[in-house]
Amino acid sequence: MSQLFQVVGKTEEGASVVSGVYSFYETQGCPLETILEKLRDSGFIPSWTHLYVEMLLAGISFSRAMSRLDAAIVDSGWDPEYRDEIIDRLKGVHSWAETLLDTMKCKSDPDAEGILVQMLLDGTLFAQAKEGK
Repeated sequence: MSQLFQVVGKTEEGASVVSGVYSFYETQGCPLETILEKLRDSGFIPSWTHLYVEMLLAGISFSRAMSRLDAAIVDSGWDPEYRDEIIDRLKGVHSWAETLLDTMKCKSDPDAEGILVQMLLDGTLFAQAKEGK
């Protein structure tokens, strides 16, 4: 399974965290909950931030992305409490990104959101935030 996805990290328990889940969903046509279930059963954890950002890049609105993830996480066998934690974290990422765009006063720039999304994906934004830039 690891050949299908990119390992982007490890959990404290040692499970591989993978990206590319939404891209796989779009290209293979498998139900998202089935992909999440197979990952879970194989000991992999999706990078929820990557999954969310991939959905945004595919043109899915924030509310629609949260709705899809809400159902898919529970339908794939994770507990509702875990789902709630993931959704809350993603809402925080979304709120933080919106605030950053507002602060940068570039929300009306059509390229600004894409640049921000790419920075989220490649870790640049988090590295800059840690360095205080």
